[in-house]
Amino acid sequence: MTHRTLIVTSTMFLLLLAIRTNLVQAQQYAIRSIDVPGAAATEISDTNKSGEIVGCYTVTGFNAGFPGVVLANATFKLVKYPKAAATCVMGVSNDGKMAGWYADTSGNTHGFLLAAKTYTSLDYPGAVFTQATKVNNSGVVVGAYFDGTTDHGFKWQSGTFTTIDYPGASKTFAYGINDSGTIFGNYTSGTFHGFSLSSGTFTSIDYPGAAGTGATAINNAGRRPILGLQPQLHLRIQCPDPLTNRRARRSECPTWS
Repeated sequence: MTHRTLIVTSTMFLLLLAIRTNLVQAQQYAIRSIDVPGAAATEISDTNKSGEIVGCYTVTGFNAGFPGVVLANATFKLVKYPKAAATCVMGVSNDGKMAGWYADTSGNTHGFLLAAKTYTSLDYPGAVFTQATKVNNSGVVVGAYFDGTTDHGFKWQSGTFTTIDYPGASKTFAYGINDSGTIFGNYTSGTFHGFSLSSGTFTSIDYPGAAGTGATAINNAGRRPILGLQPQLHLRIQCPDPLTNRRARRSECPTWS
């Protein structure tokens, strides 16, 4: 099976986690290991303000077939695109819509939207592969596609695709979108950089002195959570604790909106 997954490297994860730690050290977080029972590896991709956590897992290895997973109220639920060989949920909106990718039995990778128990396959016209990464409450999906030469970001809304390319970049990936329509992602121009796209205007995001910067999410207040992700790294910052469904004190939680 051949497919491509947009992930942040371990080096980048450690760099961004250190940055995030400095930014939020005044707040307390519950840190728990999250592993699907019996899985060889668990990959966590996103969460929403209700505490639902999404991702995927495998019992053998990420080069084999595997299902998507949702963790809600301390219970794991499977998500599998119909007749797919593999499924991974990459994003979940605050009202429960999900976006991600699936591989068909021929190994081709497609994006998908899951809303109101209905799956919609997303394939950018002419693309070699398409991967959806996030959806907002309005059902607007962002992600990336490969055209056979390079990678581009995209926005999908009501059946219409729009390409997202940071000006002058060799590659662009769209990772996140909030309910106001602000889009976040990464682009490559020499090294990698983060960006935001709001009302048609791009803004580059570069941490001072860093060799590279990545932006992977944004909330409705316009804050920029920096999250790292890689297979077999079982780490997630969550509040309240989703494994015990404990209701945390207000002082223990970051502000979500």
